[in-house]
Amino acid sequence: MEKKLFSMLAALVMWVGIASAQTSSVTGVVTTMEDGVSVPVIGATVIVKGTNPPIGRVTDIDGKFTIDDCPSSATTLVVSFVGLRTEEVAIAPGVLNIMLKSATESLDEVVVTAQGLSRKEKSIGYSAQKVDGEKLTAARQTDLGNAMAGKIAGARFFGKSGATFDSGSIVLRGSTDFTSPAGSEPIYVVDGSITNKNAVNMDDVESINVLKGAAATALYGSQGGNGAVIITTKGASGGKGRIEVSHTLTVDKYYNHFDMQKQYGGGSFGYDGAVLGNRDAYKDIDTMSPDFLYSNQYGEMVNPDGSYYLDYGSDESWGARYDKNVMMANANYFDPTSSQYGKAKPFVHGLDLGDLFQTGIANTTNVSFAKSGKDYSSRISFTNSQRDGLYQNSDAVRRYLALKTTFKPSDWMNVSLDYKYTYRRDHNGATEGYDTAGNVLYSYLQWGHTEVDLKDFKDYKRPDGSFRTWNIISPSNLSANFHDNPFAVLDIYNRYTTYRWNVFTGDVDFILPFNFKAGVRVIGNMRAHDSETTRGAGALFTSYFYAEQGHVSDLTVQGRLTWSDRFLNDRLSVDAAAFIEQKNYDYKYVYGNTNSGLILDGFFNIGASKDAPSVVNYEQHYKTRSIFGTATVGFDDTYFLDGSIRNDWDSRLPITENSFLYGGLSASVMLNQFFKDAEWLNYWKLRGSFAQVGSTLSAYNTLMAYNYTDGTNYKYNNMTALYPSSTQLNPNIKPTISTSYEVGTEFRLFDNRIWGDINYYRRDTKNQILNMTVAPQSGYSSRQLNSGLVRNQGIEISLGGTPVKTKNFQWDIEANIAKNENELVRLNPEIDTYLLEGNSFYYYWYIKANEGRPLGEITTMARWKRNEDGKLILRPTTSEAWGGGWQPSYELNVEKTVGNFQPDWTGGFSTDLKYKNIRLAASFDFMIGGKMVSWTNMWSTGSGTNAESAHINDKGVNVREPISKGGGVRVDGVDEDGKPVTAYMNAYQYYHYLANYDLDEWVYDRSYLKMRELSLTYDFPKNLLKKAGIGLNDASISFVANNPWLIYSACPNVDPSETGSNWLEGGQAAATRSFGFTVKLGF
Repeated sequence: MEKKLFSMLAALVMWVGIASAQTSSVTGVVTTMEDGVSVPVIGATVIVKGTNPPIGRVTDIDGKFTIDDCPSSATTLVVSFVGLRTEEVAIAPGVLNIMLKSATESLDEVVVTAQGLSRKEKSIGYSAQKVDGEKLTAARQTDLGNAMAGKIAGARFFGKSGATFDSGSIVLRGSTDFTSPAGSEPIYVVDGSITNKNAVNMDDVESINVLKGAAATALYGSQGGNGAVIITTKGASGGKGRIEVSHTLTVDKYYNHFDMQKQYGGGSFGYDGAVLGNRDAYKDIDTMSPDFLYSNQYGEMVNPDGSYYLDYGSDESWGARYDKNVMMANANYFDPTSSQYGKAKPFVHGLDLGDLFQTGIANTTNVSFAKSGKDYSSRISFTNSQRDGLYQNSDAVRRYLALKTTFKPSDWMNVSLDYKYTYRRDHNGATEGYDTAGNVLYSYLQWGHTEVDLKDFKDYKRPDGSFRTWNIISPSNLSANFHDNPFAVLDIYNRYTTYRWNVFTGDVDFILPFNFKAGVRVIGNMRAHDSETTRGAGALFTSYFYAEQGHVSDLTVQGRLTWSDRFLNDRLSVDAAAFIEQKNYDYKYVYGNTNSGLILDGFFNIGASKDAPSVVNYEQHYKTRSIFGTATVGFDDTYFLDGSIRNDWDSRLPITENSFLYGGLSASVMLNQFFKDAEWLNYWKLRGSFAQVGSTLSAYNTLMAYNYTDGTNYKYNNMTALYPSSTQLNPNIKPTISTSYEVGTEFRLFDNRIWGDINYYRRDTKNQILNMTVAPQSGYSSRQLNSGLVRNQGIEISLGGTPVKTKNFQWDIEANIAKNENELVRLNPEIDTYLLEGNSFYYYWYIKANEGRPLGEITTMARWKRNEDGKLILRPTTSEAWGGGWQPSYELNVEKTVGNFQPDWTGGFSTDLKYKNIRLAASFDFMIGGKMVSWTNMWSTGSGTNAESAHINDKGVNVREPISKGGGVRVDGVDEDGKPVTAYMNAYQYYHYLANYDLDEWVYDRSYLKMRELSLTYDFPKNLLKKAGIGLNDASISFVANNPWLIYSACPNVDPSETGSNWLEGGQAAATRSFGFTVKLGF
């Protein structure tokens, strides 16, 4: 018995010894950096690598952990936490101090690519440019389009005036559609959901990753044919709850780019003065003075008190020379209800365009809360932005709500839920072009009287409800002649446009054996919009009501299977993913408007239409089913090969041709691996790719559809009738295919102090779907077919670095430049030119697609005739109107190419200076080349409002003065025999005929350089905040400015960066620049 007990005791001691020898205790602390301060990570998972079932612990409130049962054979711990980079740490004696970096700070950086897949940056073989959210929001831009301006290589930015409340847009690598020379925007993908850029809250943006080539976006199918902007929103990290509050207050001011003449008043009597001044009978008389032109000597426009009045029949500014000693009556002088009745004013320049506008004020507030812990991470954010516009009675509202959470209900399941709500309402945002309500500015740039003081007409309503205006018909008829009172127009027009987006994503990821994962994702994008326009009756327009509503339901269901593994002692890596997807798209729309006014002014209802109202509704439905996949193979962390393939079945194409297959292949090599002794070379990648992507056409363009007659489309015997489309459909139409090639390199030098990215690409887009004109004998006006090949090729260069970096000072600079060469290589065997658009007053400007040339060639149909050397051909004249014996010759109805819409170069640069807690940042963007037509310059010259129309000639005399007294516009040319001629011409005649008959003159270069953003930020010291004892972890205050300085514009009087994607500037909306302050607090 004793032997048995002794044997059992000995065995127990031996077992304990063996067990003790097989396990050990490991302790440590896990931290991360938040705003430069080390903080514990609560709830981090620490696992002993290679154990099954896993052996590990979770860090406590101080970030500490102890693993008592760690196998003695173990060598490595795997430490992870949501939002932080997973680290593998060698087991060592003592306390392990483990620092986890943010996932965005990884040395082996991971980027988010198509379909939300994460890939090592080194493994992707195509161009992908990442921009941190901090750089996008430094100046507190509220719109994504404006925030990206100048920051993306190869992105052409089309800006809009701030008064429009509209976001600018970008186009990547030129236009692929020869019916649109400006090109199309990329898709915007927010946390995996394709949405509208206007639904993006800049307060939530963590970073964006811009995918430009087909190899990068092939997994998105036809939607990604023009590139993709992948937006990752902020989440929670660090284990501690965090509250952030920010508020920005900005003021918007009118930014004048127009150079107005201030020497001559309104009307057109100045023409008479210049003509009469050349006659001997008036050689001793100042025929350009108001005392001559409006007195009883000539115009006989004298009031009983001896003051004068103008020729209101003309809304130009070709009147008499200003004279402060002469009294002039404006329209209120004749209005018994006006406080200015019978009161004349000195005849001086009075038109201040700034009087049309008010100071806009915007308040933007964001509040967010984020919290993470073991197996969960959540963030909620709300932003409210209220903005009073530059125009009176204009405002805009933006509201954003975001809920984002991830959690792990079990060891084999991960769940992600995301919901975003956007409310966007614009009230009376400014518009471009000839729009009386939306663009009152054009009436005073392209036309108008420069002596008018607009402040005199802000009190616009008479007791009887009619409106006062400067532009009356005559002293005895105070009704508006050409222009109604601008302040009345701004008040009685009300245009409301409201959008609501509800975007949700639900994702479940299942962890399976053998390194497989399976997932299901549901993405819903619901958009509702409504618009309403009300207009009261005015002198020049009737009352009116318009309303529309629309609803989009875009639902995508996706299943996926992913697999990752490592082989050959981790030298070979394989990552693969396969997807199946169905997209259902439904759109419903209805609108109605009144005709011929309302039965009762102010009763805004479709049923109140005097004549039969116009009412239209339509629907659109289609489905797309897809199978696609991707795989990445890496070897030795040096060589990488990535491939993707996708097949779509699209209901918008003919049933026999609705399937199309495409994909891509890319490769990269890490060249720095061959120079491991070169410590100055941190990163050097060579990459290349080839890919194809298909695109389809809009719904119902392959099925016979019938139109109907209405009040606009002419009823048949007063009855509504159906009639077939005039376009012959093609049952064999094929999808458009884009084929892309690109090669590039990326590098980082001297501890990442210098970096660069250089890329060359070529993209061929063929089988454009086009309606071609056919002979009328066929019964159709056009025929649908595949046609054309458009080529875009170019180079993109991004460079940056940190020239200076000391303990207290750091200077960062970045720059990018890109050149895209666009060409319509092939159109159609039957034609070599395609008319895109045209516009005219007397003669046409056209924009065309010509075979062998870039898209968007601008042509004119009238001009002043020139010889082969470009010199004007002048012909003798006896007309007093020209004044100098010579006038231009004309070349009419002859087409001439005068330029192209496509720019030569685009780019931007930024600088960031930081000294201790102070940071100064500025960003710039530019465009070189490209042409545009400017009506602002054309009509302001012809109507005499701009400074060019009243400049000083080579004799030192204003061109408006009589030629006999040294005035007139000097014109150098040749006669019909080629002999040199120098003549002086009457300025009124010269500039009017120039505006009407020399269309070449109004085609301008679109080059510009602009400071887009400026910010100055002060971060309060951490120790000072800690002493406050209110839980405030960080705080900053910033001065911010947007569009503060148009440094250079090749086109006078307008800002080319804010003409949008238009080739013809028909009247630019008021430009703005904003200044303000931002306060940010973090708890």
